[in-house]
Amino acid sequence: MSGATSSLNCGAEVLARTLGSVSQPIDLRSMATGGASIRGIRQAVKQAMPDPNLVLVQATPAFPRICLNCEKPASVTLKLGKSFLVDSEHDSDSVADTFPIVESFEVFICPSCLAQRSGELTQPSPWLPIRRLMSHANGFAGLVVIAISSLFFKEAFFPFKLAPLIMGLLPLSIGIWLIRPVWQNSLHLILPKPTLIDRAIEFTPALNLDHEPYWRAYQFRSTSYADSFRQANIHHLWDTKSPDAQRAAKLRKAESNRSNWIVGIIVGLVLAWSLWSELISPFLNGE
Repeated sequence: MSGATSSLNCGAEVLARTLGSVSQPIDLRSMATGGASIRGIRQAVKQAMPDPNLVLVQATPAFPRICLNCEKPASVTLKLGKSFLVDSEHDSDSVADTFPIVESFEVFICPSCLAQRSGELTQPSPWLPIRRLMSHANGFAGLVVIAISSLFFKEAFFPFKLAPLIMGLLPLSIGIWLIRPVWQNSLHLILPKPTLIDRAIEFTPALNLDHEPYWRAYQFRSTSYADSFRQANIHHLWDTKSPDAQRAAKLRKAESNRSNWIVGIIVGLVLAWSLWSELISPFLNGE
């Protein structure tokens, strides 16, 4: 009896290892705070499939007309924004740059859940604009340069003088040039802290590579809502193992091989020319 029990336990362990190698759970929100590249997120999504709460959709999705939270019929829409901090592709020896991606979709929500969400929202800090400007060193540098320009403007208007005005416009332009990308890249800071209702859905940035249609992953807290969402987008689902995905992978591989051949031929020609000019030609000429 103990031998049969041992055999069953071993079989269960083998089955668990097999299923674990096929599908690995994924938490998209935990990947949204940085440390993962688009390729890394894409690989994690592929390893998590099939997952009943994870749906891959091409283009702009259609959301079912039921509440995202309680799943009752709903006609009111809510624009829900999410931010994703993504690491740029880099070599293993270099430090990755992190850049934010902000996406938003309109989902259906019932009036009672909308009121509940409004009560859970936190008011933005009055220091938010300063925090956005200080989110990167260029923001502080831009403020300093703009402060310098104000010294010229003080001389230009009390009384009016043209030369200080022109001299003040130069540091002002440089300051705005420094601040503008910092302001644009800090849009994720203005998003409110996610409420319990907001966490009913998570989605990734676009995960498509060359020769693939535009697609991303959506993860839902409720399996039944995920089923409704899947049905609403039945004609636009993306399968990472579909013939289209395999065809796109072959095209990318062919392009990579072609690029490698071109680089190899150029390097070979350079080496051949160096060999000819440094060794073969002097030898034939008796030098």
